[in-house]
Amino acid sequence: TKAIRIIVPYPAGGGPDISVRKLAEIMGRHLGVPVIVDNKPGASALLGTQVAAAAAPDGYTVAYITSGLVTVEAMTHKIDLSKALQPVAKVNTSAFVAVVPSNSKYHTLQELIGAAKAHPGSLSYGSAGVGSPAHMA
Repeated sequence: TKAIRIIVPYPAGGGPDISVRKLAEIMGRHLGVPVIVDNKPGASALLGTQVAAAAAPDGYTVAYITSGLVTVEAMTHKIDLSKALQPVAKVNTSAFVAVVPSNSKYHTLQELIGAAKAHPGSLSYGSAGVGSPAHMA
């Protein structure tokens, strides 16, 4: 009856956190044990990933990482995920979506890219942070 800990290397309230909290609720109900969501954000998910990699390999600690993190870490070489962690399940899929305000003068991605190329540095965007998949893209 030991609790299961799911490390989420992203801040509470974001997409990954919301997905994991629903998953934890379902897991707890089916397994009959508490399933605790443990957010460990920082360094574009590297901190929580390192905590998960250092956890005892007893099956009571799992991590929820995104494919974007795997891609970024493969490019930056901060941690060798192929040695540090073992994938056990694909939980969900998600996509990046580019959006602009409804009153924007850009109506297509092509128009937005054209403006960015024509006027470098004049547009701004939001992402999950430096080194995150959206930032790298």
